[in-house]
Amino acid sequence: MEFPIEQVEPDPDQPRTYFDPASMESLTASIKATGQTDPGIVVKVGDKKYRIVDGERRFRAVTTLGIPTYLAWECDQSEAALLYAISVMKNFNREGHTPLETARMLRRMQDDFGYNLTTVAKVTGMKYHMVVFYMKLNELHPDVARMLDGDMPEAERLTSTAANRIAKLPPDLQVAAAKELQEQGVKAAQADRFVRDFARRHEVELRTRRMDPSDKWKVVRGRFERMGADIRAYEEAHPDEFRNVIRSRTEGQQEEFIILLNKIIDGVTALRDAVRK
Repeated sequence: MEFPIEQVEPDPDQPRTYFDPASMESLTASIKATGQTDPGIVVKVGDKKYRIVDGERRFRAVTTLGIPTYLAWECDQSEAALLYAISVMKNFNREGHTPLETARMLRRMQDDFGYNLTTVAKVTGMKYHMVVFYMKLNELHPDVARMLDGDMPEAERLTSTAANRIAKLPPDLQVAAAKELQEQGVKAAQADRFVRDFARRHEVELRTRRMDPSDKWKVVRGRFERMGADIRAYEEAHPDEFRNVIRSRTEGQQEEFIILLNKIIDGVTALRDAVRK
């Protein structure tokens, strides 16, 4: 269905605010050559007024070209949330999303749809710890959050890792920390230490997410599942290589390795006993 362009509006809560110019130029050229062949999705929000659920990039391209209509499917309000979730799944890994847009997208899924972090991870295909990582960016001071924008000069742009660490500070100290981090040229790998030192100098505690028991259980179980999977995969894929490596070591190195293995076995045995009690 084609809607008059003046009756269509972008979603004001759209997490995505940065649209890569090169990508938009390519899309606009494609629509100019062949027309809009891929419809968006809109929901009616008033008399002859429709809001985009999916397809803002296409809407922007059509508007730029001066095309008077926008091709879209209309859904009702009851379907809008589900269709937005589908749109997120379809577009989540598309290049061009800034870290902050990703964070806002995940927060919207939690706030609007009532998803917990585990469900958000499943819907987006992200690792659970990465969902937690990006969600932390929603706690940034607005001035620091702007330093993640895609149109920010590269010299003034924060890495997502640095921003995540800064988000652990109280909001009133985040701007000063971000400026100091940039002035000192702190690398992403050093951001954690920088923020801890900054917090000590200002005598404040870092704001860390308090995990409930179910979250802690997921972390513990996940680590041991990965550990077991890695050991089995290595042993199954490289049994001869492993044996040859061990045989080629000196007796002293072999003995050190056996001691290390025994320590691991003792630790795992203690954990097993703790679980059984």
